[in-house]
Amino acid sequence: MKKCLQRVNRLLGLSSIYLFLGVSTPAFAADLSMDVVSLKYPNSWRVSPGDGGCSHLSAPSKSSHDAFSLEVCPVQKDMEQAAYDSGIFDKNENGTWITIAGQGSSQIANHITNAKWAGIQAVIDCGIEDETGFHAVGGDCFWAIISDGRHSLVIDTVGTYRDVRTINRIVNSIRFK
Repeated sequence: MKKCLQRVNRLLGLSSIYLFLGVSTPAFAADLSMDVVSLKYPNSWRVSPGDGGCSHLSAPSKSSHDAFSLEVCPVQKDMEQAAYDSGIFDKNENGTWITIAGQGSSQIANHITNAKWAGIQAVIDCGIEDETGFHAVGGDCFWAIISDGRHSLVIDTVGTYRDVRTINRIVNSIRFK
């Protein structure tokens, strides 16, 4: 019993440290259903329609200068065509997916998969706007293209939203219908 209580106290202590450091993980029970996909997102986030069938997901901490925290756009294309059309990704001379946008040099995109889809993702330098104005390389924008082979999602964040754990949980929750 004593060891059990020690474990509970240690876990509670770690939870307090994580909360103090802002590393808490929000509850994921909200569902967003779009034409070809569904996904889960934190209960505290808002969803609003974007242009062209996209959905904008906004964290409570979203800056008033940002239209959204995460944008999810379904497209009726395979992954390769969606990636090329995004203007963010291209293949290099070796056939490897790389980034072609942002202020920094090109970087190799990371491959991501789950049982029902595959894709690529990268974080690129991007511009942000805040109360002091526009900053060309002030942000880090997450971009991903995921596909089930017939349909794809183009996913991106604004440069000021940097909670990678939450973004990864949202992306990993995606299910094509």
